[in-house]
Amino acid sequence: MTFRKISFILGTLLFLISNAIDAQYKIELGSSLGTASYIGDVGGYLPFRSDSFGTSYKANIYQKYIKWNTPRFSFSTYARYKLNKWFAVKANIGIVHIQGSDSLNIDPNKVARNLSFRTNVYELGVNVEANFYLKTYVSRKASSFRHKGSQKRTDIRAYFFSGLGIIHFTPKAKYANRVYKLRPLATEGEKFTPVSWSLPLGIGATASFNKNITIGISYSYHFTGTDYLDDVSKYYAVGYKDAAANTNQNVVGLFLSNRTPEIQAYSNKDKKFNNNLPEGKYFERNDLRGNPANKDGYFIANVSVGYMIKGKNKYYRSKSRELSGKKKITPKKFRAKF
Repeated sequence: MTFRKISFILGTLLFLISNAIDAQYKIELGSSLGTASYIGDVGGYLPFRSDSFGTSYKANIYQKYIKWNTPRFSFSTYARYKLNKWFAVKANIGIVHIQGSDSLNIDPNKVARNLSFRTNVYELGVNVEANFYLKTYVSRKASSFRHKGSQKRTDIRAYFFSGLGIIHFTPKAKYANRVYKLRPLATEGEKFTPVSWSLPLGIGATASFNKNITIGISYSYHFTGTDYLDDVSKYYAVGYKDAAANTNQNVVGLFLSNRTPEIQAYSNKDKKFNNNLPEGKYFERNDLRGNPANKDGYFIANVSVGYMIKGKNKYYRSKSRELSGKKKITPKKFRAKF
């Protein structure tokens, strides 16, 4: 899906939202802060799965795992529109930082591959929230029941949410004490687009206090349309001998494509690696480098704080009178006497 198509879909959603919102419903502005972990080809705790079923199984040699050992941060700002009692729409813009390293894996086959990355994922999206639990708690002061502010109200809600977003990412890696952007180097022989779509699916809960302040938590997984969040997807463009050869030392892309020589000292004398890592894991050109069968994605766990803005219309005034204990004032009618 192209950037133009995604922009058109999001623009259409925002247009429909703007036309569906009535002034009587609440508007909430806020920010979220939390942690992020990704599912992809690099790093992870779990072992590498060998190609025990022949060449037809090669697409699953490297399984994608949750990288709980490298949690990073996420931050976003949002605007939420309450459409009615059960549904709300939220537009948000944020940043998610993810990273991974094969050196953290417990399997020596993954360690031999020796790939790593880090990236900031910038996300713009629109979500629809569907409430499945609502509860209101009201406390009152008996001595001043009829005075304004004598009632305190807390609204609790739990909800599911999903939506659509645009992401932009730039994977990077550190080599020789310097950080390089991987996309321009085409480590797999081709350049990928840095823009893709995301589809979040999650659950959350909020509590609103005194009609204005909300505190919430949410947990979600974000499916994406790319397999290159970590710059790893398909096949090696460079074999280990070319990556290790002295004549190619100035070609950074060769080293960052095949990084086994960094931890396996290749010798021109005996043409072998050392015995610290599994025999035969030397990764020739066109060997499988990642798992192109599945896309990358990431988890986000957030805590949010928001401020609710209410419209000053007839609906709002009636609700305010209910909370403050004020009675509705009905104008007196006079009958002419003749």
